[in-house]
Amino acid sequence: MKTVELDSLSVQVSDSSGALIWSHSVRGERIACRGYVADGTQDMILAALERAMEQARGELSAFGVSNRVSDVGVAAS
Repeated sequence: MKTVELDSLSVQVSDSSGALIWSHSVRGERIACRGYVADGTQDMILAALERAMEQARGELSAFGVSNRVSDVGVAAS
């Protein structure tokens, strides 16, 4: 499995046409637009990020449980 370094990660949000509309990287690279606050796009970006966080937390929880079950199986062998 490949090890990922925190400083190499970024988060990107694209619209339905695939155009990048928001991004954040640990290295400090960012894309945003002040107009998104006025037209409601910023609220949609936040909602998409919240759903992504829910998914990531769920995966972490699910994978953590399966790994613990696997570890128990190995320990019992």
